[in-house]
Amino acid sequence: MSTDQNRKTAHELFERLTAGDIPGTLALMTDDATWLIPGRREDNPSAGTYDKRRLEKLFTAMLGQLKTGLKMTVKGMIAEGDKISVEAESLGHLQNGRTYNQ
Repeated sequence: MSTDQNRKTAHELFERLTAGDIPGTLALMTDDATWLIPGRREDNPSAGTYDKRRLEKLFTAMLGQLKTGLKMTVKGMIAEGDKISVEAESLGHLQNGRTYNQ
């Protein structure tokens, strides 16, 4: 794919995740895709690098904790060749009344 196609696919991925379409989100990823949640595991138990299999479990668990889903907003991208890195902000309202915003 071209760099522009990769960017378009990345935007679509976050649109599908915002829509709560986990199978559709995962379908846009290659089998060797990884997802990084920054931080120290001591401070944030979900921090770390996830492969596609673990992502399905993570997304399902995350969306299950939210009242109305998770809004993902792409803030920036860097693309070169077949690789792309995306900075995105997430916003959702948790079942316990707190706001999730990363």
